[in-house]
Amino acid sequence: LLLGGVLGGMVSLGVIVAFPGSSNILFLGCALMGISVAPLFPCTYALCNLQLGMTGKRTGFFYMGGASGAMTMPLFFGSFLKDNGAINMIIAMLGSMCVSFLLLVIIYIFIFRKERLKTLSSCIPCST
Repeated sequence: LLLGGVLGGMVSLGVIVAFPGSSNILFLGCALMGISVAPLFPCTYALCNLQLGMTGKRTGFFYMGGASGAMTMPLFFGSFLKDNGAINMIIAMLGSMCVSFLLLVIIYIFIFRKERLKTLSSCIPCST
């Protein structure tokens, strides 16, 4: 669901960038972006809960990070929009989604390795 959401966001932003003059495509891309990105925060929290076992302190840091991103990203994109124009803001958002995708793939690789090592270590017989 996480990878699908990030890929859906990338596709919707790519469609908006590919057809910049069409208001119908803009509406469709915005709707697809909203549908794709909506489950990202709760699914990320669930993934952290499965991998780390969320405590009150970790949950506080998780929500603090989310709130910090909710404050800083509009500030960054707003100043970028003022200086460079609207289509460049969408391109910057597409770049942000690409970075998110790469980070998510790296996280999944580490999770897969951790699960694989756990499975392999349980198969090794004890020599005692």
